[in-house]
Amino acid sequence: MTEDRFLLKNATLFDASGLRKLDIRLDRGVVAEIGIGLSPSVSEEIVECEGHLVAPSFIDLHTHLREPGGEEAETFLSGSIAAAAGGYSRVVAMPNTEPVPDSIGVIDEIRGRTLRLPITIDLAASITKGRSGQEVVEISELTRRGVKFFTDDGNGVQSAMVMRRAFEASAVSGAILAQHCEEESIMASGAMNEGELGERLGLKMISPLAETVMVARDIELCKAIGGRLHLQHISTSRAVELAVEAKGGGAAISCEVTPHHLLLDESYVGSGNSLFKVNPPLRTVGDIDGLWRGIGSGAVDVIGTDHAPHPRWKKDLPFENAAFGMVGIEESLSVSFLGAVRFMERNKGYLPKADVVTRSIEQLCLPDLSIEEFNWLIKIVDLLSIGPRRLLRLPYEPLAIGSKVDLVIIDPSVRRKVSTETIWSKSKNSPYLGMELPLAIRHNIVNGRMIVRNRSVEVERYWR
Repeated sequence: MTEDRFLLKNATLFDASGLRKLDIRLDRGVVAEIGIGLSPSVSEEIVECEGHLVAPSFIDLHTHLREPGGEEAETFLSGSIAAAAGGYSRVVAMPNTEPVPDSIGVIDEIRGRTLRLPITIDLAASITKGRSGQEVVEISELTRRGVKFFTDDGNGVQSAMVMRRAFEASAVSGAILAQHCEEESIMASGAMNEGELGERLGLKMISPLAETVMVARDIELCKAIGGRLHLQHISTSRAVELAVEAKGGGAAISCEVTPHHLLLDESYVGSGNSLFKVNPPLRTVGDIDGLWRGIGSGAVDVIGTDHAPHPRWKKDLPFENAAFGMVGIEESLSVSFLGAVRFMERNKGYLPKADVVTRSIEQLCLPDLSIEEFNWLIKIVDLLSIGPRRLLRLPYEPLAIGSKVDLVIIDPSVRRKVSTETIWSKSKNSPYLGMELPLAIRHNIVNGRMIVRNRSVEVERYWR
């Protein structure tokens, strides 16, 4: 038996063509045969997928890996292990590092550190030199070198004129400008969402306007100049509405939401636990429902994790002084699905716009899920898997003989409790500690290798 030949039996497959039930034979990551009742050969491993969902492995457009400069919190090694555990085959690493990847020389040096890892790490370049917000990097030159994603994430580009110049370069090169959507003068050094709870707790607050003003500004710039705009981690129902309006006008605009903004509301901050301090802040239940309706309508393009590791000493501080951010790439599927379940409880009968035939949903629904839950799971997987491939213009055609695929196998029967011992990330600043979460990544097959096997990352085999 070789480690790179697999027969996936009784798979309920979701891909760009929708849902189907079949067996899949993989030979070194290439689909060798598809059918029903395929017989195994002596040289391949049988992977039983009955009751599981199989889909293209996930891609995260918003991961903080901290290397170089922040290795105390995370490294390419530890972050890639955590990503694999979450079902990912590819992540886009944010540029708030030291040095900032704002030139070909720096990007080539940093890329060299990632090449031997089992998953792909794409580097986002900054929009401005040094992430200073003052001077736009050589976007066209960097795009020719293979960079697709540009962002000053951690901060938004505050100058409209600087952003205009970036859009002019994007219009020529096709680069994605990913904006951290916050107007800093409105943020006013706040720590949590503006509202009655913040006033009661006596904390400095962040107005939702900090997000919507930036979203509205950049939408207008994109519409007027061209280029591609990606709105990062939107957290308000109004931002969703603005994105819907802009897309209706034909602008090249996409947006992402995060798992934590789909599940956690501002009431969690009431405990004073800095693990719930994040930027943008946790919002109201009404905002959460607005995000879910954006997902259901098709307005939201991807779920991005905004995985933001911090060493313990940066979080073990009073809430106002603690660092923003939380880890979450390992739990993104489970947290998003739990958020969907809670949304369903608040909004009986609301289902996402059907991307696959309803009859297929009913016929292929997994035994551990209701039809409504299965509908939402399919939508979530689409935003974790196919949506990012669309934006990055990577292949996402239906599974076919001869195609090269990475596949994740999702087990809906599992319920598990999150603890520091279960987290693969180097940092443990998870808001989900102690929570019981649904679903599990049973296996993750990337480049023909099963890098996650029976819920455990094959660290010794592939990361040493």
